[in-house]
Amino acid sequence: MRKFQMMATAAIAAGVSSMVSPASASYTLSALSAGASTVSLAPGDSFTLSISLMGDVDDVHTSAIFRTVFSASGLTLLGYSWSAPYITGGVFDDSTPSASSLPLFLTAETLQGSGYPVDTIDIEFSNVTGDTSAPPPAFASGTLLTLMLQLDSNSANLPSEIIIDLLPDTFANGFTPVEVTAGQAFEVVVVPAPATALLALIATAAISRRRRAN
Repeated sequence: MRKFQMMATAAIAAGVSSMVSPASASYTLSALSAGASTVSLAPGDSFTLSISLMGDVDDVHTSAIFRTVFSASGLTLLGYSWSAPYITGGVFDDSTPSASSLPLFLTAETLQGSGYPVDTIDIEFSNVTGDTSAPPPAFASGTLLTLMLQLDSNSANLPSEIIIDLLPDTFANGFTPVEVTAGQAFEVVVVPAPATALLALIATAAISRRRRAN
């Protein structure tokens, strides 16, 4: 219900509640870093994740709601930036966590409440293009949102990989829903720090010597 209330408020505030054009777009929502669907990071490294919405040349929309789901903990959201005509931290940016609350280490408590899964590490991005001064301008295709993320510096707390999935919820052009499907998942590969790898090698060698001695 909150999703449609947000879109209705945006349209009414812009004075376009009765002027909605049909929308038949079929978008794909995907995540890449430097053009790749995977990144290898050592503890403490940071990276930029670009979330893109790609469709046909005539596809447009004016509002977006989707979740980003992480398979394991270990990442801090340093910040995010919507692409124009969306406004980061604007009157219609209803994302959780909000831009003003960052940086934030992501846990299962980051996004909670009715309608959200429990014991899931996820965040929700929700926004309407423009502001209240004019009808919502259309967004076509391209980079929708950019995330700045950092891997935990404590390697003992990290898994070998973190999978990031995008789950489209509600996209619309005015009040007309727009079809959006998720692309392939994004993979963060955790590369052990040199010191950690060396300690693991020493421990393995010590165990091997004890077995031979016995």
